[in-house]
Amino acid sequence: MTMEPKRIISILVFILLIAIVLPELPKELTDDAPAPIDNETQPAPLMSTPDDNETGATDTKPGWWKHSGHSTVTYSRDNESDSSLSTEDYDIDIRIMLDGQDAATFPGPSFVSGSEVNISYMVINSGSSGLIDVCVTDDNFGDIGECDSLSANESITFEHVLTVQEGNFSSTGRVSGISENSLQMCSDQSQIYYSGVSGYEEIPEFPSVFLPVSLLIALAFVFGRKKI
Repeated sequence: MTMEPKRIISILVFILLIAIVLPELPKELTDDAPAPIDNETQPAPLMSTPDDNETGATDTKPGWWKHSGHSTVTYSRDNESDSSLSTEDYDIDIRIMLDGQDAATFPGPSFVSGSEVNISYMVINSGSSGLIDVCVTDDNFGDIGECDSLSANESITFEHVLTVQEGNFSSTGRVSGISENSLQMCSDQSQIYYSGVSGYEEIPEFPSVFLPVSLLIALAFVFGRKKI
């Protein structure tokens, strides 16, 4: 089957047009402004213009071009800035005394039952930052006291009066506080031991014993001399 001459000529003309038009397409695209680009999903196009410098004449070509890349940020610190970036240190301690005596180990001090004993709860901010909302409680005696703020290395003492009963006893005092900078909580606790004993037998004072005894000795001496 042979093709007609007219059809062959038409095909050749079409191929020739394609060969002429295709090389011109990139030039037309670069001469015109680019289509709108969403800068949020792809980089914006940059217009590049050739320069006249000898070394840069071939660096760029006229037209619109899109460039992509990334940047790196490097941070450096001198000694002064490093010294100011210190780690926060927050801590709290509690120490409990019974009438000025240490009661942290068993069996603890003894007191006469029925007597009143003063319990001292000393709270110390042993950190380098201030504390807020400091609260002291006791397992047996409930809420002991509160403090709105406590500066670094500052201390405060809360007191509670106890009426001693006969027997052996123990209790745990607790303290908590919040760092005013980082709002982190810190806490501490200490246990106390004590005992109550029955009242000691009262021993008469020396003058009350000496006078009657002296009187009896004197009378015996006087009557003894009369018999002689």
